[in-house]
Amino acid sequence: MAPSFFRQVSRRRKQAPAAVQAPGALTTKAVRRDKRSRGVALIIAIVSIALLTVVATEFAYNSRVDLQLAANQRDEVRAYYMARSGLALGRLLMRFQKQVDQTPIPNPMAMLGQLGAMMGGGQAPGAAGQAFQPQSLNIQLWKLARVDCHMLKGLVKSEGAQVEDDSGGGTRSRLENDPVDVDPNFQMEDGDGAGGAAAQMASQMQRRSFGGFEGCFLATITDEEEKLNVMRLNTGGAEAQATAARMLDMLGDKRFEFLWQQDDANKVRSTPEETLIALKDWADEDPSQSALNRQDPTNPFAVGFADEGSPYSRYEPRYEVKNGRFDSLDELYRVHGVNDRFMAAFRDRLTVYPDINSKPNINTDDPIMLGLAIM
Repeated sequence: MAPSFFRQVSRRRKQAPAAVQAPGALTTKAVRRDKRSRGVALIIAIVSIALLTVVATEFAYNSRVDLQLAANQRDEVRAYYMARSGLALGRLLMRFQKQVDQTPIPNPMAMLGQLGAMMGGGQAPGAAGQAFQPQSLNIQLWKLARVDCHMLKGLVKSEGAQVEDDSGGGTRSRLENDPVDVDPNFQMEDGDGAGGAAAQMASQMQRRSFGGFEGCFLATITDEEEKLNVMRLNTGGAEAQATAARMLDMLGDKRFEFLWQQDDANKVRSTPEETLIALKDWADEDPSQSALNRQDPTNPFAVGFADEGSPYSRYEPRYEVKNGRFDSLDELYRVHGVNDRFMAAFRDRLTVYPDINSKPNINTDDPIMLGLAIM
């Protein structure tokens, strides 16, 4: 058995190569640790870029949404004031129409009679016993004039109006304080020339600027008394008879037969007579369904025994009859038998706004309404 000294020496010799390889092993661990650090940094960079991309995308989206909201609000304000401009121009035109209606014109026959009497001759035929009777001008300006943005541009001075530049030639935009051009040949009754009352009148008559505007509008003026008033169906007597007869003739016209040959959105099909009765029952105070009585010249509607709300029980959802005055023309949509096709055909020929005692106006250019007025 070898001494312990030799055993320790041999053990140290066997462990020496391991001590020599230790630095290489440490280098490999450092490389692995460095690779792990670089992998974590790459993941952090990718996550950071992804977060920044999400934040930038959200910011760009919010910016676009805010811009679109601002544009929508601008368009809403522009459309509102365009509509008010059309309404104001329509009222201005109706004011001119009132002045035209109040403008008298002489009676030609009476003038010829007076002229013959002054000259000592005979009077014109039919002029005997007639006094001077003025007549108004029968001119409908609201039908002749087109109320739109082009009329407004003709009344309001443009922001971009160009005038001659006195300093260096050329043109420039007109300013509010620029002098007004006055015709030197214009003379007032008091003899003042271009420097007196003429300049004052010209300064008052010049078109003033109210700011630039974009877009266009079109205002349509209609006479509600030219249309058939649905509310007259409940007046009774001759007016209700005449209104019911004219409305039946219009609804039963051959050109509108296709309206009654198809079901509506509620799978319900109606007839002109049923629709006329439904219009009458919607506004009357009687809860019973009316019946059409064409033989009675004083009252075209007789009180029936059925429930006037029975046609609406087939609708989804169900609703009751109003038994009150129509508030608007769109309320006709709630009446049995009235749908989009009905309103497309008769919306411009029906009304609920005028007073039931107002006289209808037969001066219309609608051939259907003119034919009903003649018949």
